[in-house]
Amino acid sequence: MSKKTYSGNEVEVYINGELVPVLSQLTMDDDYGLQPLSGVGDGHVQEWVPGQFTHRATIAKALFKPESLFASRIIPENGDVIMQGLEYDVEIFFKEGGMGRKLENAKCGTNSVRVRMHGILEVDATFVGRDASGVLAA
Repeated sequence: MSKKTYSGNEVEVYINGELVPVLSQLTMDDDYGLQPLSGVGDGHVQEWVPGQFTHRATIAKALFKPESLFASRIIPENGDVIMQGLEYDVEIFFKEGGMGRKLENAKCGTNSVRVRMHGILEVDATFVGRDASGVLAA
């Protein structure tokens, strides 16, 4: 009998092949840029036409070792790093084996580092990729 429901405890998230050790949330979005097609004198949509595709992965409250946070260049230190054109894959793997979902050739588009009194250093980041593949089914 196949399992129908999975939890975040059953997956691991990798960025550029590096395991993200602690992660509160990962959201992967695909936007196919659908545009309405209609004719003169008819306001009803006749067809939805695909436009430019965008693929995003957003991580929330990720915890990295301080020395690897910027050294890996996954989270850019500044605009000079972005200008180098480095790209990464963001991947979800099932612990029991198998690829879940992959954001391909991604760059970090936005990021923030949160430091709280008596708290752990946290990172939020959004990656934009050129393509995505895989489905969340082990």
